[in-house]
Amino acid sequence: MHALLPPTSDFLRALLDALVRGRFSAALDWLLDDLTDALARTRFDALFRDAHEPFLRFYERFLDAYDPALRERRGVYYTPDAAASYVVRATDRALREVLGLPLGLADTTTWRAYAAARGVEPPAGVDVDAPLVQVLDPALGTGAFLVRVLDVARETMTRAWAAEGRGAPAIAARWREHLGARLLPRLAGFEVMLAPYVVAHLRLGLQLAAAGFRFGPGERLRLFLTDALDPWAPPATADSPTANEAATPGRASRLRAARAFRRRRWRRDALRQASRAALASRRARRLAAWMHEEARRAHQLKRDRSITVVLGNPPYGSSARVSAWSRDQVTRYRELAGRPLRLAQGKWLLNDYVRFLAHAERRILDAGVGALGFITDHSYLDGDTFPGLRHSLLTSFSRLWALDLHGNLKRREAPPGAAPDENVFEIQQGVAVLVAARGPQADGLGELRVAELWGARADKLARLARDGDGPRWTARAREGDRYLFVRPGAGAERREEFARFDGIDDLFSGSGRPAPGFLTTHDELAIAFTHDELAAKVAVIVESASEAAARARLTLCRQPQWSYARAKAALREGAWREAVRPCLYRPFDRRWTAYDPNVLVHRRARVSQHLLAPGNLALLTTRVTKGDDFAHVFITDVIAEVICLSSKTSANAFVFPLYLGGSGEARACGLDPAALAGYAALLGTAPDPRALLAYVYALLHSPSYRARYNGLLVRQLPRVPRPRAPALFDRLARLGHALIDAHLLRSAPAEPRFWLAGDGAAEVAPRMPRYDEAGQRARINPRRAFTPVPPAVWAFKVGGYAVCRKWLAARRGRALTPDEVSTFRQVLWAISLTLRVQAELDAAIAAAGGWPGAFQAAPGDLEA
Repeated sequence: MHALLPPTSDFLRALLDALVRGRFSAALDWLLDDLTDALARTRFDALFRDAHEPFLRFYERFLDAYDPALRERRGVYYTPDAAASYVVRATDRALREVLGLPLGLADTTTWRAYAAARGVEPPAGVDVDAPLVQVLDPALGTGAFLVRVLDVARETMTRAWAAEGRGAPAIAARWREHLGARLLPRLAGFEVMLAPYVVAHLRLGLQLAAAGFRFGPGERLRLFLTDALDPWAPPATADSPTANEAATPGRASRLRAARAFRRRRWRRDALRQASRAALASRRARRLAAWMHEEARRAHQLKRDRSITVVLGNPPYGSSARVSAWSRDQVTRYRELAGRPLRLAQGKWLLNDYVRFLAHAERRILDAGVGALGFITDHSYLDGDTFPGLRHSLLTSFSRLWALDLHGNLKRREAPPGAAPDENVFEIQQGVAVLVAARGPQADGLGELRVAELWGARADKLARLARDGDGPRWTARAREGDRYLFVRPGAGAERREEFARFDGIDDLFSGSGRPAPGFLTTHDELAIAFTHDELAAKVAVIVESASEAAARARLTLCRQPQWSYARAKAALREGAWREAVRPCLYRPFDRRWTAYDPNVLVHRRARVSQHLLAPGNLALLTTRVTKGDDFAHVFITDVIAEVICLSSKTSANAFVFPLYLGGSGEARACGLDPAALAGYAALLGTAPDPRALLAYVYALLHSPSYRARYNGLLVRQLPRVPRPRAPALFDRLARLGHALIDAHLLRSAPAEPRFWLAGDGAAEVAPRMPRYDEAGQRARINPRRAFTPVPPAVWAFKVGGYAVCRKWLAARRGRALTPDEVSTFRQVLWAISLTLRVQAELDAAIAAAGGWPGAFQAAPGDLEA
């Protein structure tokens, strides 16, 4: 079995040798013999000849079953050969076109020669007689990209040698010599996970062996088991505690063996154990020495300023641990041309792929010239969090190519035509290829070209594999200060329109950064249909003999912020009774809670406090609506629960109070003074804050607004345009007032034209409600039904909830009280009125000039 170990790394051989030569139970001898025999008879060259590389797919599938969370966190997804090949070939072309290196990735022009020809200054500390092209894959995975680098370099050199008149045998011999002397010393990779690291060594080792290449003494692949995003700290020395800790198991084994020698009567057994312990200790010391040497070489490469090419497929997730050094790398993306950006979701800059982009950009800037080729999450191409990143890339590189491969199941992207759109990976997040090159005279903003591919996975990969029938590139003009990396067209125009509108968080800036509604952590305790029911739930805590007894009756919070003992002691005093109040639990569904941390754990007081006194209003909306079209807006005059607009935690309801503070004249307006002044200039008089809220609420309910900007609304907070004429403001504000009153059930008639028909109990039976479209009935049990309920009313959604179904289903097993019957009839009326008002909204907008002519952009830059 030792002969099967890859010869590409002394460290890897030492590690695997230690594992293979370890002690196993004698009962496993048969299994080890069979495995060794099977491996000895396996034709690995034939196994890896298949373009789909079944062993790599097996590793991906294995990790998906063994530890799917680790797979997702580390981004272990098979990179299709066509995608990896495309990135490498595109990077090769960029080196030729922008840096003027005629052999691209295979070029061996030295720093000295390049500096003399191009007038550049080599980076400090670089060997000027070393080749300029030095390649790093910082997220090596299973080595797909370096495998393709070898392929591209071989094709390039084969063409060059063939042009010199050399035959096939001479070219093969020249290639083997070139590999060891001029190519492999210029390739490097970092990988943090052991299993793909081993596979990468195996793949590259097999590829080299197929070419007839053999490593000489002291030669190895420059692939290192390390995290590329860890800081450049020196490794521990061989005598340091870190190295000693690696040898600790052997030392402990020796001590145990020595004690056994003194205690036991059977000296022969004791001596045998001592001998084994000594052997284990020598192996442990040898492995520790190799680990130290591996860390030293990785550290040396991390500090190397001569890396000029960075390529690969970095992970797309978010690491649980982000070093301060890595965090600092993305700091420059939080500003634009020296101006800090106010980013609603600045945390997305800490996504792994963004930090890898920052790492690659910094390396190439340190070198002065170079190229990067990445396939990553495509969110940065046009996301509102990334204008600083886009501007930084444009500043750092002379020429950029951004290819959007789409395939985003979360954005609900609409591909042109009726054909479905698929991801080139088996993930939901859309992806993109970025190739960027920095030439010797880089100055100003680089030239950006963009393209996109839609369609089935197989079609996209086929296009990527064909040089002559690849993406259709379009020069990308600047768009304001957002520097979008997307194709121009209707979509881009609407993005630009949208960017010029007032952001909801800018309009309602008085309460500070957007904050979501309250989170109970145990609805079963904190939420009740009636005041008395809530009191009974609190009594369970106060009167319970033990925590176990209380948890047997109620599902209670298990977070450290809530303590049963503390809650019981505080609730027994009774102060919670003064904190009981109504809350908005779901659209049109008011419940009762106690605004007390022993009941309602996360009160989100920064925004909720403004809704404790009567007379205030707050707009509710979302920042992200994964999987749903935008319908995520509602109004409240009481505190609101965090998922009152959608059961998806990613679609949390953010609360924007109209007034701040207490009640009456003591309250301050929560609207932005500059925005109020802008509307005052438009209208000729300062608008009433409630009128401005009504105008905003009306626009957010406009079907044409939602349809036009849905692709943007589903992944950021809404933005609202200002009207061109006062008459449109007045008309929309009146309609907005009507919607607000209806949604608060303030204007419903005493006897709406909806009835609970039938006789018997008004209980909502199990598996109810059921809707009868032909009879327009919403049945709650076999004998009772609300009617008439038109299909559009029954299907009406607020956010992610079908309102009628959700409201009734929440009361399964309960008999509706007369008040609840009356409330649901009012809800039906409010929905029917909303549908009529929405039609009037679009008619008013069309009469004023339609989209976008009826509106104007907000002056100034509200994003920066």
